[in-house]
Amino acid sequence: MRNLARMQRLVAAALFSLSFVPAFVWAQIDPLASAKTLRPEALVDAVLQDNPLLPAAQWAWQAAESEIVPAGALDDPMLSTMVAPRTFGKAEMDPGVGIELSQRLPWPGKRGLREEIARFKARAIKQSIPNTRLDLTELAKAAFADWYLVHAALQVNEANRKLWQDVREIDH
Repeated sequence: MRNLARMQRLVAAALFSLSFVPAFVWAQIDPLASAKTLRPEALVDAVLQDNPLLPAAQWAWQAAESEIVPAGALDDPMLSTMVAPRTFGKAEMDPGVGIELSQRLPWPGKRGLREEIARFKARAIKQSIPNTRLDLTELAKAAFADWYLVHAALQVNEANRKLWQDVREIDH
């Protein structure tokens, strides 16, 4: 829920800051700038096309998919060496040198379970991608509604201002 509120604030701040960019710059950057009227569908399409969250979610899913096979693999073998330096050069002792190679073997069935867990994690990430699209759509439509409300309020205020000017002119 906190992420949704944060995303709403970011979209609102971005829309507010973008209102200061001159129109001739927008015509070169944004296809929405050339439209006569802003439609919520066009805004949603632009947000879904340009938002980095969707490609990031796709990449997270691909990364999780690539971790499935390694999750079921054996751990790396370990090689260790041991040396007892005071045993070198003594006739009554063999040189103290040891080499050990070890492999951790999990309990039977654990490797398959680890792989299955990784598969479920990847599936969960994949299933979150439509939710991300839905969240972005909701935020874009909410931002459009806020923008529309502000512009409608500005039109009402302008109409009221003109009415008051007319009343003042009649009164004088």
